[in-house]
Amino acid sequence: MDEATLGLIIELQLQDIEVLASSSKGKQRDGEVPDPVVAVDAYKEELEVLRQSARDAVMSRSLADAVRLDGDVIIALELNEQQAREDRKIAQQMHAGGDVRQQQTRPRSNSAQSTLSHVDNDLYEKMLALNVRDEPGESSRWAAPFHSGPKQCDICTEERAAYLVAGLPCGHNYCRVCLVQLYTDSLTDESLFPPRCCQRPIPIESAKHLLPRTLIGRFKARETELNTPNRTYCHRPACSTFIPVQFIVANTGMCPNCRAATCVTCKGAEHRGEDCPKDESTQQVLELARQQGWQRCHSCHRLVELNHGCNHITCKCRAEFCYECGAKWKTCECAHFQEERLIARANVIVDRDPGAANLTAQAREQMRQREMQNLLQNHECAHRRWNYRGGRHQCEECHHLLPNYIFECNQCHILACNRCRRNRL
Repeated sequence: MDEATLGLIIELQLQDIEVLASSSKGKQRDGEVPDPVVAVDAYKEELEVLRQSARDAVMSRSLADAVRLDGDVIIALELNEQQAREDRKIAQQMHAGGDVRQQQTRPRSNSAQSTLSHVDNDLYEKMLALNVRDEPGESSRWAAPFHSGPKQCDICTEERAAYLVAGLPCGHNYCRVCLVQLYTDSLTDESLFPPRCCQRPIPIESAKHLLPRTLIGRFKARETELNTPNRTYCHRPACSTFIPVQFIVANTGMCPNCRAATCVTCKGAEHRGEDCPKDESTQQVLELARQQGWQRCHSCHRLVELNHGCNHITCKCRAEFCYECGAKWKTCECAHFQEERLIARANVIVDRDPGAANLTAQAREQMRQREMQNLLQNHECAHRRWNYRGGRHQCEECHHLLPNYIFECNQCHILACNRCRRNRL
């Protein structure tokens, strides 16, 4: 919709929010903030951000139009200024009695690329990226030298304008849509954080000109959260907001969202001067984990269950540990595989073969032994080479079902969708 319509809708909703907020004042006890009030405040804040974004969009479109339409005027002014500087220099030399016979006034050039070579190409592309309409329009003579034609996104395979595609350190190109999707998903899926491609993190500097301002803010807040050891969250299930260390005093964290107080030790409600009691629910879960043989991540304390494969566990938080003893990976002397899990994984790979059902018992056993040996040798696979495997398969990382094809690691034979092999593994 156009900016005027969007602005009117936002203003009307803000007026409704003000009426709703004023009608609910004084209907709660002192010191308490009911959930409806918190929800109204959050919605009002979101509307304020949306209103500012709409204003920014108007400004960005105006800048993009100015760059596109006023380029010829800028070229003419720049050429005139260059000529005036050279004329002034010759005049000064003549006044000083210098020899100017060899001096020649440089002819005026019609080449925008030569006269404006000092213009930063990356800066210009970022200016173009502000044009949220994704409309190239009629390029001026200034803009023309900077356009290199459309580029293909390596994720969605769509062709986009060059200024809407970011080149990553690994060499792949991501369009704005795919980049925004990756950063958005990384906020809720810790296994995707930080956003990366081909096991190399994507610097925020390489992508921020294509990312919304609010998304960059949420990303930086999430970065602070995940870099905090022994994180504390609001004990109220309906809130569960992360409590930064700046809001923690004397082992009590004050939620920045709902102002509820949380004990840093047991993660429950504050004890108002009393000692922290033993957290019985946590102890019951840990006892169940001990009975089932589950292991706990040493970094984020998640519980992990391993059904097949090697004992090398890479948690969602990217911490690596041994499933047998829970120690950091490569700091213990535990075996890399338990035999039953090794056999189970080898059977999965063998059953994947189209002709597995017609194998004799001896041929199947030989194939299984071969896969077991391969797993023992390549349990720490870097997933460098992938094979295309057609048909209906399930990704072993995100567990999504792909109807047409999947990728299989040439070394360890893990099955992964295109997104997981680039951004997760």
